[in-house]
Amino acid sequence: MKCLSCNREMMNHQITTREHKIAYDLCSHCGGIWLDRGELDQMALQVEGSLETSSRRRTQDDDQPVRECPRCDGMELEKVHFIGYSGILLDLCPNCGGFWLDQGEMEMINREIEGLMKVTGPGFSQFISSGHIPYWHRRVETPSSETDFSEKVLPLKGAGKKGSTQLECPVCSGEKLDLYKAHGVEFESCPRCQGMFLDHRELTSLRDRMDRDNWIKLRLIDREDESVSGDSASPSGRLCPHCADVTMTATRYGQTDVMVDCCPRCRGIWLDGREMQEIVRQLKEKLAAMPVDELKAKLRQELQEVFTRRDVTWDEILNARAALSAISAVTVFGSPEMLNLVEAATTAGRSVGLS
Repeated sequence: MKCLSCNREMMNHQITTREHKIAYDLCSHCGGIWLDRGELDQMALQVEGSLETSSRRRTQDDDQPVRECPRCDGMELEKVHFIGYSGILLDLCPNCGGFWLDQGEMEMINREIEGLMKVTGPGFSQFISSGHIPYWHRRVETPSSETDFSEKVLPLKGAGKKGSTQLECPVCSGEKLDLYKAHGVEFESCPRCQGMFLDHRELTSLRDRMDRDNWIKLRLIDREDESVSGDSASPSGRLCPHCADVTMTATRYGQTDVMVDCCPRCRGIWLDGREMQEIVRQLKEKLAAMPVDELKAKLRQELQEVFTRRDVTWDEILNARAALSAISAVTVFGSPEMLNLVEAATTAGRSVGLS
């Protein structure tokens, strides 16, 4: 493994104590450290809950440098706030869950923890920096190149492969798509580029279920028929995986800046790798910034459709439920921005043992 800061060969450290074992990769030149999934929780001061689970809220600072995950081929790391709202920014791989820490950030994390919550025990970083050799049973240092491994990149976190198909990827010539299932929705994906093909309305179903806390509310921002209406569409040059001989059109997805490919015949949608996650992220930002008056207007419109028509559909009922859920939450604080901040802080605090 090469250091993400200075590109020098890193060293893998494997430490075994009487009760625990940990491995981490350290750059002896600049002090950068790579921690695989679960290792940040072991390294930092011990608290109730998981520090890693709560450290997933992305920063809005576009000026932050982008690094590539050393475990997942072609996967960019995301800048996230430590425990959701801290000023400490870490690099997180959204696929394998590994963290990159620059020199000094481990100490900053421990100081932050001590000031916020109850500490239940020391972390490995304290044993290592303090030289508590009596607690060590075995310590081995090996060049990272001898212990490196790769993580399989999935189109979506938690997606399970169901089988193979004969459909061809519109991006990778000759590559067959695999069948996956995530959040109850089946879709095809390319094993090489992680692009995804979703049938009509599957994008909406999958999008609305990806975020456990906001799935019902995202319906307020974009509905699939409106999001891919094709008003600004142009030929993309890519062939539809299902229709084979039909060229898809490229269009902006609703109120986001993500360009998707839509088949004019079957209305299926092709997303390049990570575009699904980007759509959800941008829609959540739109929802958080929506004025209360606009939410109230949507609520009135949706409820009027539900209670004045006999042929009301399940989608319309869900839309009304989404509006009611959103407006009831926002009016508590009067500000979507404040609501977003408090929700992030509450979720982060609960996951690390704060009441």
